[in-house]
Amino acid sequence: MFFADVAPKVGGETPIIRSEHVCKFFFDAFPEFAAKVETLGVKYVRVMPENDDQSSPIGRSWKSTFQVETKEEAEAKMTELGSTWEWLEGGNVRTVTATVPALRVDPRTGRKMFFNSMVAAFTGWIDSRNDPTKAVLLGDGTPVDATAMAGTAKFMMANRVAFKWAAGDAILIDNTVTMHSRNPFERPRRILAALGGPSLDGFCVAPADDAAAAAAAGSSKPLSASSKAPAVTLARTGDQFPTMGLGVWKIGRDVAADTIVAAIKAGWRHFDCACDYGNEVEVGQGFARAFAEGLVTREELWITSKLWNTFHSPGHVALACKKTLRDLQLDYLDLYLIHFPIPQRFVPLDKVYPPEWLDADSPDDPHMEFASVPLHITWPAMEALVDSGLTRNIGVCNMGTAMLRDLLCYARVAPAVLQVEIHPFNTQARLLRFCKINNIAVTAFSPLGAGSYGKDSESVLREAALVPIAEAHGKSVAQVVLRWGLQRGCTVVAKTTKLERLVENLDVVDWELTAEEMAVLDGMDRQRRYNNPGEFCEEAFGTFTPIYE
Repeated sequence: MFFADVAPKVGGETPIIRSEHVCKFFFDAFPEFAAKVETLGVKYVRVMPENDDQSSPIGRSWKSTFQVETKEEAEAKMTELGSTWEWLEGGNVRTVTATVPALRVDPRTGRKMFFNSMVAAFTGWIDSRNDPTKAVLLGDGTPVDATAMAGTAKFMMANRVAFKWAAGDAILIDNTVTMHSRNPFERPRRILAALGGPSLDGFCVAPADDAAAAAAAGSSKPLSASSKAPAVTLARTGDQFPTMGLGVWKIGRDVAADTIVAAIKAGWRHFDCACDYGNEVEVGQGFARAFAEGLVTREELWITSKLWNTFHSPGHVALACKKTLRDLQLDYLDLYLIHFPIPQRFVPLDKVYPPEWLDADSPDDPHMEFASVPLHITWPAMEALVDSGLTRNIGVCNMGTAMLRDLLCYARVAPAVLQVEIHPFNTQARLLRFCKINNIAVTAFSPLGAGSYGKDSESVLREAALVPIAEAHGKSVAQVVLRWGLQRGCTVVAKTTKLERLVENLDVVDWELTAEEMAVLDGMDRQRRYNNPGEFCEEAFGTFTPIYE
C-alpha cells in the first residue's frame, strides 16, 4: 500500500505495470536470453557508501541498509544473506547478492511473473560509485544481455500506468502481480509504504491446475521455520517443498524410528518414503514419537511416498495409498508418486507386502508378471487421491520426456514432481531442461551415485577433481556433490543413518560453487544409471526386463 502524505508538485508518480505482461514480452522478444534468466537466476552488484548520500537516488549506506554500525556487523549480515563483498576506499563496500530467481509463477493462476529488479538496476543504479550496466549478472556470473534489458525497459515505459499523486491518495497493489517504480520529482514529496499479506517466498515451479483441484487441495503448506533447507513452491497448492530430503530406502527397520527422530532434531523436514522400502511402519513410529514429544507438528513435515508397480489398476491406487497412510500413521501425504512406469500383476496386501519385483505365487521360481494398465488409466486414480485429500500433490518417478509429454496431454492435475536418478555420472541435463520448460519440479535420488548400489569402486566421491573444490570451500566431497545437485535446481534426497552425516548433509544450502566448479561436475557425465531394473532384475532373478530407453 502506498499513501500520499505530501504530494509532489512536480513528478514523483508511482508507475505500475502487470508483471505477467512484462514476462510475456520478455520471452517473446528475447527467448534465448529469457531461458537463461529463468534457468540461472540473477545476482545484483552494488557499491554502497558508509553514510547515506542524499545526492544519489541509490545512496543508501551499508549502515542503513543492514541496520548496523560496524563493518563486522555488516559482514555478519551479508554472510547471513549469502552475499559476497569487497571493502573499497572511503569506507565503501561492493556487494554481490546470492543468486535469486528472476521469474516466479503465481500459484493462484500458474502465470509466469517478471519478478525482479533487473531493468531498474540496469537502467537506474547510477551515481559516482555505480555503473548500472554492471549492476546485474546472471547466476553464473556472466553479464546480462544489454539489448534485452534496453528493449524490456522500452516496453515497460510504453505500457506502464502512472497517476499524479494528490494528498490523501492511496494505491493498494498485489506485489506478486504488479511491478512498481518511482518517477523523478521535485521536493517536497512524502509517500508512505506498507507491506502486508501472506509471503510467496520461494521459486514457484509447477503449473496451476483447474479450480476444482486447487480448491480440493486447500490452503498452502508453508515451510517450517525450523527447517534448515530452503524450498521451492508448488504452484497448484502453494506448498513449500524443502530442497533437502532424507531418503529412507535401505534404512533398516531396527533403526528407522530412531533415525527419523534424530533427523527431525537435526533440522530435516522432508522425508522420502515408499511402500517398496519395507520400513514404512517403523518410519511411521518415528513420526509418531516426534509428534508426541513436541519436536514438530504434522504440518511442519513434508512426507512423500510412492505407489508400487502392483497397484496401478484404478481400483488399487487408493487401496495402496491408504495402506501407506496407516503404516506411516498419517491422515494425508504431501506428495504421492508413481514409483515406476511398470505395471505388474496385482498382489493382495495380505499375501505379500511389500510385493517387490517377485511373483508372489512363485517364490521358489521367481519371475515378474506384467499387467496391461497404461498410464492414462492409472493417472485419474492418482488425481482422485488429491480430490479426496489423501495427498496434497502427485507426481511420477523414473520417467523420461516421452512419457511425461504424453502425460501432460491429458492430466487434469499435472504432475508436480518428477523423481529420477541424478548425480555427476548421470546428469540428465536434457530431462532437467524439459521439466523446467514444463514447470515440473525435479527430485534427484541417489545423488552420490554408486554407493547405494554396492558399486563403491565407481563412486563419484573417488573423483580426484572434486578434492580441490571441496578444500576450497572447506567442505567434504559429498557436500560438494550435494551442492551441485541443489545448484542445478533440483530437490535432493540423500540417505544416511549417522548423526554426523545428518548434520553434514544439511550444510549445503548457504554457500555456492562457482561456474567453473559446476562445469567440472557437469563434465563427469557418463549417462551411467545404477537404478535400472532392466539390469538388476536380470542379475538378481535371471529375468531380463527391457524397461528403460
